[in-house]
Amino acid sequence: MSDDILDIKKLEEDYPFLKTVWNTYNEFDNSVDGDRYKPMYETFCIPLMAQLGHSEEKHKNFCLKLVRNLGCYPGDNKFFKPSSSRCQILYYWIYNSIKQHYIPDDIIKECFKDYIRFMGNIRQNANCNYHSYDELYKVPKSLILLDIFESSINTIRSVLINSNESTKIPYQKYVCECVKTYKDVHKNVCLHSDPADIKGNETCSRLSTIKKIYDEYLFNWEGLKAKVPSLDGTTDEYFAKCLSEEKLFPRTVVAHHRPSELSPSRRYDGETSPNTLPSGDVNVENQGSPTTSTVSTAVGTVAGASSILALLYKVNMNFI
Repeated sequence: MSDDILDIKKLEEDYPFLKTVWNTYNEFDNSVDGDRYKPMYETFCIPLMAQLGHSEEKHKNFCLKLVRNLGCYPGDNKFFKPSSSRCQILYYWIYNSIKQHYIPDDIIKECFKDYIRFMGNIRQNANCNYHSYDELYKVPKSLILLDIFESSINTIRSVLINSNESTKIPYQKYVCECVKTYKDVHKNVCLHSDPADIKGNETCSRLSTIKKIYDEYLFNWEGLKAKVPSLDGTTDEYFAKCLSEEKLFPRTVVAHHRPSELSPSRRYDGETSPNTLPSGDVNVENQGSPTTSTVSTAVGTVAGASSILALLYKVNMNFI
């Protein structure tokens, strides 16, 4: 599998506490076979494929899924008028579909044009506006992982403050992994940025927003500074806070722990949403209650020996 692709199955195994994100993603990826509205999707997609000159079955199948996921046909179904948070997860699914199936951009844009036109005709707001991570950022996969982390930061904070120690373990490790991702992107893209590099500047601007949110809603929160690493901290500070947890709590303990379910606590508003600060409301689902089937976030929790954090021991981390 390409390094650019989000390995959804792996993430679900490693990070079992962002159920809403991954259930929604998998719902978007489900086949349209057996869907009673499939003929309606086909009335749009089959002529579009002919018009654009795309004859491959995988392109048509993507179109059918995207039309369904946008909810216009028949306009009164469970997909209709997706919330802004579902739109954001839809962008993750689109990104991965492009990487996995080489989806041409014109298919995506035409589907969104049809969706926006339909919503305008019925005088409804179109919550989803195509948010292309590839067009905006230099390291789109990493930015998706950080976006998912940011969307859940209020809930992570609540768990780290209010839960027992065993429940906190995967969340603390999750924070450490996201900090590692942030530091890697910052080092590789932002330390020597070129003012003429539009995607690089957009990437660094996004990191700046993430840092502001992280500092305000997590790192500087009373009682958490000793638990989570600073985004500006040294390698020694990172290892002291992150790898000490690995030594205190062996991975076998974490692997058998089923953390409480976590769902995104930040609302998204299309393309402008990543720059919106999360609300102060904490949304913890079943906090402190183990769940038997939870799904993970793209950047993840540490729930198994194969998690991203396991790679940190093999990497020569040269932060700022």
